[in-house]
Amino acid sequence: LNIYDVPAAPLYLTNGLVALVGGVDPVVKDVGTDGSVEETTSGQKWVEIPSWLHGSTAHMGSHGGKGMSLKLVCPSNTNNHPCTFYVALHNCLPCSSAVNGGLPNGLVTAGFEAGGCGPKYVPTFNGAPVDGNPQPAAIFKLEVEAGSSPVVIPVVRKLLHFAVFVHSTGQQCSLHQDKSSCSDVRCRYEAQKCVEGP
Repeated sequence: LNIYDVPAAPLYLTNGLVALVGGVDPVVKDVGTDGSVEETTSGQKWVEIPSWLHGSTAHMGSHGGKGMSLKLVCPSNTNNHPCTFYVALHNCLPCSSAVNGGLPNGLVTAGFEAGGCGPKYVPTFNGAPVDGNPQPAAIFKLEVEAGSSPVVIPVVRKLLHFAVFVHSTGQQCSLHQDKSSCSDVRCRYEAQKCVEGP
């Protein structure tokens, strides 16, 4: 689905839409219950994905550059469920600084919250790991209201690999009213309400 082809008909739940404007749109795959997702065309695999992201949709992209932008859209839907976007970037400082597109600063400026326990990244070639050691990734979170303006983050330098995880059912956490019903692995009970996150 092209980022500009947002359906006019209302949706009950949306996974959100992700595009690399000026580049090749990310490949979309569901995260398996084993906590991994792989995209062999661009040569990347994400492993040790936290349980609260299992069942989410992963938009995996690579090979961006200066002048491009990462665009996130949460289309309108019948129940006005927000979309929660989790952006994961290879994070091996200082070596990853040259290939992270400058997204960490752009994400924080756009209102993303920097998080801790993200998935790990494994570079692959023809489906085989290039290096057997999974690399750490930084993860950033932003909840976007349904039907709101797109969130656009500029890419200011080379961007090799990234993944945007979007909840498919975790958006319903706020529908649970008490602690006992707040049982989805992507939800937690905090301050007398059910919210997204581990």
